[in-house]
Amino acid sequence: METQQEKDLRIWNAVKKFFQDHKEQLPLNEHNTNPPSDITGINAVYWRMLVSAQNRQRMSNFIKFNEPAEKWRRIFFNDFDPKKVFDEYAVNDEKLWNAIHYYRDENDNGKKFLMKTFVRAAIDSAIFLQTFDYDLDKLRNFLNGFPPSLKYVVPYIISTPIYGYGYALACDFLKECEELEFDIVKPDIHIKNFLAAIDNNPKENQSQKIKYTDPEIVKRMHQFVVNVGPIGFEDCFKWRTPGKTGDDYKLDKIIWFLFSSKKGPFKDEFLKTIQHASWRN
Repeated sequence: METQQEKDLRIWNAVKKFFQDHKEQLPLNEHNTNPPSDITGINAVYWRMLVSAQNRQRMSNFIKFNEPAEKWRRIFFNDFDPKKVFDEYAVNDEKLWNAIHYYRDENDNGKKFLMKTFVRAAIDSAIFLQTFDYDLDKLRNFLNGFPPSLKYVVPYIISTPIYGYGYALACDFLKECEELEFDIVKPDIHIKNFLAAIDNNPKENQSQKIKYTDPEIVKRMHQFVVNVGPIGFEDCFKWRTPGKTGDDYKLDKIIWFLFSSKKGPFKDEFLKTIQHASWRN
């Protein structure tokens, strides 16, 4: 009988070939999730926390964090120093609300709620970083003190104290924040579609299908990476520092590019490819 590792290897070989055949058509060189070059260290971590804070529902379409960059720099003291944010806004979140609202006058109650959620997350993020004395090494050592088998726990530690974050947004922050060197996937719709295709036999009825929780998705994807070995494709992640791109991250991005790209009809073809590799027997 085929082991899970053997099956995962077969699936990965199909994914790898599909990505290799189509990567020239993907917008790999247009992708960049890094902060501006002058924002570094713990300030870059805080900047990334703000980016992830708006990555929910329709919030990013309204808040448009970092657009224009000059406005957000004025609000967050030019360098996004979380200690300055804490000292200025922690005891009075209305002050941050008013600073943002000066540039974005909205009467829509739904948009007001989204903005207040973002404001609270911005302050909670600064408070969270205060726990580590705004010291990047302390934060990095704490997060990476968890063994790989328990990395799924870490998003709970991030999301619990930060208003509006949730498990998936905490994964988004951890995954994209290169300064933390924390390797994890984000359990978004693309990863869920991938797992549904490889772990659920299309011949089974709905009641028999596996339904993963977000932490289970993180665990399953990490085990997939362990089973298939190094992901490779280092040259496809040029926005990352060479040697600091983990395999969970690489697999997440490969799946994201193939499922979400608008530059080619990849989604349906890719889905069929991985389903065939998974259930050809």
